[in-house]
Amino acid sequence: MDVQPTILFCPDLGILKSPLHLQWVIASTQYMQESNFDVTVALNRDVPNFEQKLSDCGARLLNLTNDPDLDSSTDSVPPRFHARSVLREAVIDREIQYDIVLTQGIDLSRYIAGGKSIQPVHWALLADDPLNPGNPKHLDLSSVQITANGARLLLFATPDARAFVESRVPSATSKTRLLEPLPLEAAPAGALGPITFVFDFDRFGAKWMPHSFETLVREASPIRKPPPVLVIANKDEKKDGFHPLENYPGTHFIEDASRLNTDCAYVYVVPASCTEDEVNLLKSILRQGDAVLRLQERAVSLKSLAAPQELVSGAQPTAFGRLFESDLPDYARTPSFNETPTRVLLVGADFKFAGDLVDSLMQRSDIALSVDLFEANAKPQPQKSQPLLNAAEVIIAEFASKNAIWYSQHVRPDQQLIVHLHGYELLQDWITELNIDNCAAIVFASEFYRQKAIDMRGWPEEKLIVIPNSVNFGDLARRKSPNARFNIGLVGIVPILKRPDRALDLLETLVAIDERFTLHIRGHSPWNYAWEWKKSAHQDSYREFYRRIGSNPLLQQRLVFEPFSPDMANWLQDIGWLLSPSTRETFHLSAIEGAASGAVPIAWRREGSEEIIGEAFNFDSTAEAARFISQVSTDIDFERLSESAQNHATKYSTTEVRAQWLDLIFSLRSSGTAQTPSTAADRVLQTVRDAWYDNDPETAISVLDENIPLTRDHRGPLKDAEMFFRGIAAADEKRFTQFLPPQPSSEPANGKIAMIRPSGAAFDEAELAPAIQTFVGVTPPAFIDNEGYAPLADSKVSLESPNDVHIQVDGYVRVDRWFEMVKAQVVPVALSHSELAVQGPWWLALPVLQAADQAGIPSIWFIDDYETLSWIAKASNGELRTHFGAQIAWNSFQAATARAVIGNHPLPKDFHLAEIDCCVLPNVYGIPQWDPTRPSASHYSNQPLLRTNSPAVLNQSIADTRVALVSDRATSKEWTQLLNTVDLSPDSFMQLLDATFDVAVIHPSGNNSGPWKKKLQQVNETSQCEATKLLDRARLLGATTCFIWESPTPLPRQFWAVARKADAIAVTNPNTLQTFLEINPSAVRTLAWWNTELPLKSRLEIALRGISQPVEINHDSISTAKSPQPVHTPVSEPQENLAAQELPDLERIAVFTDSPADRWASQTLPGALFEIHPLAELPCRHRLELEYFLIRESAEGIEDDYLLSLWLDASGDTPVVSSIADAEQTPINDEGLIQDCLYPIDKEHQHLIIRNMQEF
Repeated sequence: MDVQPTILFCPDLGILKSPLHLQWVIASTQYMQESNFDVTVALNRDVPNFEQKLSDCGARLLNLTNDPDLDSSTDSVPPRFHARSVLREAVIDREIQYDIVLTQGIDLSRYIAGGKSIQPVHWALLADDPLNPGNPKHLDLSSVQITANGARLLLFATPDARAFVESRVPSATSKTRLLEPLPLEAAPAGALGPITFVFDFDRFGAKWMPHSFETLVREASPIRKPPPVLVIANKDEKKDGFHPLENYPGTHFIEDASRLNTDCAYVYVVPASCTEDEVNLLKSILRQGDAVLRLQERAVSLKSLAAPQELVSGAQPTAFGRLFESDLPDYARTPSFNETPTRVLLVGADFKFAGDLVDSLMQRSDIALSVDLFEANAKPQPQKSQPLLNAAEVIIAEFASKNAIWYSQHVRPDQQLIVHLHGYELLQDWITELNIDNCAAIVFASEFYRQKAIDMRGWPEEKLIVIPNSVNFGDLARRKSPNARFNIGLVGIVPILKRPDRALDLLETLVAIDERFTLHIRGHSPWNYAWEWKKSAHQDSYREFYRRIGSNPLLQQRLVFEPFSPDMANWLQDIGWLLSPSTRETFHLSAIEGAASGAVPIAWRREGSEEIIGEAFNFDSTAEAARFISQVSTDIDFERLSESAQNHATKYSTTEVRAQWLDLIFSLRSSGTAQTPSTAADRVLQTVRDAWYDNDPETAISVLDENIPLTRDHRGPLKDAEMFFRGIAAADEKRFTQFLPPQPSSEPANGKIAMIRPSGAAFDEAELAPAIQTFVGVTPPAFIDNEGYAPLADSKVSLESPNDVHIQVDGYVRVDRWFEMVKAQVVPVALSHSELAVQGPWWLALPVLQAADQAGIPSIWFIDDYETLSWIAKASNGELRTHFGAQIAWNSFQAATARAVIGNHPLPKDFHLAEIDCCVLPNVYGIPQWDPTRPSASHYSNQPLLRTNSPAVLNQSIADTRVALVSDRATSKEWTQLLNTVDLSPDSFMQLLDATFDVAVIHPSGNNSGPWKKKLQQVNETSQCEATKLLDRARLLGATTCFIWESPTPLPRQFWAVARKADAIAVTNPNTLQTFLEINPSAVRTLAWWNTELPLKSRLEIALRGISQPVEINHDSISTAKSPQPVHTPVSEPQENLAAQELPDLERIAVFTDSPADRWASQTLPGALFEIHPLAELPCRHRLELEYFLIRESAEGIEDDYLLSLWLDASGDTPVVSSIADAEQTPINDEGLIQDCLYPIDKEHQHLIIRNMQEF
């Protein structure tokens, strides 16, 4: 079927009155006809000769001047009434009659777009004078906004107007197109007539301001026949009646170009600042034989007029159909399928990735498009969807979510369902509900993800189709700015997997070669994304990123942060290189958009990136990328490379992708499809495992986050994996408090060593060491066990049952709680020995070394697996900063008194050998060999490693520890003799609690008698009571909160409401908390050992150190008869769901001020990163669990970025002075503290060197 598209062309002849304007209407009509459009011209003014010319060129005319509302005082129908007439013609019986309705003029376009009744076909040319648009700053943006909301496309006569609107009207984004100038029909210039120089002040107005004409007038005055000059200027151009060319001999003035003498040949002189587009637009209205002369200097002279001229050649513009090919249906490539339109139903809640697809379907006369718009893809709406489904022939589900699932379960055999899958859905639990038998096709953006679907889901390959995401060249392909090849772009730095650090590496390398390179980072700041900012490891990386910028002046000068804005095409005009440094991307559309614009994509090679971005633009390292960019040394080289990038991106052009979608729809409509059964959903676990073995635990957690509905009630290996990965992330939250500050040596002198190792592990040298008198076996966490962990068992002399004590944590306990439960059971072992030794990987080293740390005794770690050694090597070199397991291994490595390797495998090549103290076997590294007869760590440790993540505080005496206590009277009396204790009651705790307390303790004896009798137990384990409010208040004031459970029986549920609010639980037997911890996975961060057989002073010292309170421990008073055997208690099935865990914020600021908190609410630093405290509380600042503090008596006169600037510049133990601080100010107290200075909260400040804040 031959389809001829129809256009209703609506110029506003009320403002297009000059002969040149009428020529433009005729030329535009012919221009569209040449691309096989049937054009109807709607006229709002009677112009007899003009109408005849339009008829002669084959256009149908629609005279709308007979409107009864026509104002008799004017010869044209005003835009408001003209719009009404146009709409009557364009829409009949609610059916749009034209493929395109093209309106010209801002008022006419606004009135037609306001009702949105023809939005799918409305193209609006936003220029009242398309031949001389003028300064875009004069556009009525309110009218433009209305038009942008109600039209499909916005057309502009100049790039300046287009860019101006895009930057100020977000809804115009991706809708803008540029019209090319049309040559107007005019008689050729008189070949024999005199040459006249034309200065058009009407067109170029302000651009003439820098030019001086005094020299030209002075040189021409004595000449008998100076070159003729003609000035186009309206009456307003003369200031005080004078024009700069008025004294030029023989100057003629006219008010518009239509009055030019056709017998003359004209040379149009244009100002030096005119752009190429402005010159081309001028040429479009000139005659063949006329010329353009571009001024090169500001002082105009006769020599200037002798410069080379550009003859008007009558060059033809790009054909209308070609120029707008992405916006017009292509029936030549995809012929009309049937005279009866195919009924297509588009289903989904979010079409941001399908905008071009929607436009493509709307363009076609052989497709009748309907939309089932969901409120959310996860919420099926059967009552609304069923009637739409009944009428459809082809259904396209955007995203493979519950919308696609519902349709797959209800589609009829005679209908075709296409599911557009974007990648992440493969990892969701719901994907197994998709009835693949009823799906005609699953569409993927790349072959990489298609292959993933085959591997993960086992879906039939013949149903899996690759149709890439699309980019619109009509929007993106624009002329680059002159300096684009020195501008590098990066779109988005969130999440941290976007790897903005690589962009800084690249910039540093390039700037060292050529200082003209600049990096432009576009997008929101990471703290604007709460889900990303709350991840402590990610926040660490961002802080390092910003600190790196702040400490490097060259980076500050060559780096531009630009806020998020939808006008990507406008921004890309200035970008020559578009970076794709991400570790992982589904498609990375920004890189392809950059390529389509002519920006060369630079990708760090990753899975799937070569297929999408192209082999030529993928690099294995930053150095390789830098070499590639630096070798492009000329504009010609860059233009050639830019063209190559655009050529690669053409396969993603709307026209190419549209054809693939249409081919799929029509082919399915005309043929059947094969059916294949679906597979099970256990692939999620495999994805998590793959991420772990790729050293990417964050991806593992992301996958689990996406599958919470699946894991919530699941039991088995997937639940074990969830408990492991969420647990190591939670353990990493305590990266800075995992170990106490070192204690002066006062360990017991019994010389006994206990060896803790995975069950089944052994090596002969340890078995033969006489000082190692106790062996403790530990069953690995369930996930490690499931993965087939095999301990190193290299012993010929070990006993059949080699371990004296066995520790096993059962049930689905998150692994950070596993660490705590193991640690709490190792502490009593540590207290009966002089030293702890641990053999095995990082996951066992952490709890054992914490037990030694809290018992105050030395430790030695025998590392027996290569993975742990490799992680330590990389972490010590600053790598793997966001790898939770590697950071735990590195922390543990630093905490050990001595570090040994078994010696059955080579060390990683980048390992710092000086950090290994001994090796069990002879080795080639020159490391001392461990001697079983001298096994103590003190014989091998040269000096302790600097603990980079340990708190910089000093140990204190237990008597100096200030404790807020809830207990019975007997317990209180006993504790008061040893501690600085304050008893709290339900009536007094709000008044008595303040920031001077170190610990708040709830002892269950308080439930038996006294003011708290029966008030510590609750029927509802999640309810609030006075005791929970006390714990919340204490934590808010900076005190560690602790609940004590000294019974050998499981913790009763009536105490759960209070216990779950505590930071820590001191417990006699950790297994009594099994059920409690399993059901409350996010409650209680720390477990401490509480032995009622010990003297109270020893019991308190051990417990306080167990909850990270740095008190001194006196080993002389500690005596245990034997290492206790773990007690296994019954574990109930969990009654509550296990949910995803949140990571707390780090590096917060305490602001001491007399201004109320609401005066600080406008600060751009996220509120979670600072706290407001009264100035009077300054002396108690050390009680706060914050990293920095500053003093500002009043919030008056500070900028909104005041706190953010200081926070970004915070650096370890160095105070930072704000740029607004008074250099001469007097310290406010005896400590020498001053206002507007950010201080580390845990340092003495009199002798610290203070530096000024970096300006960037």
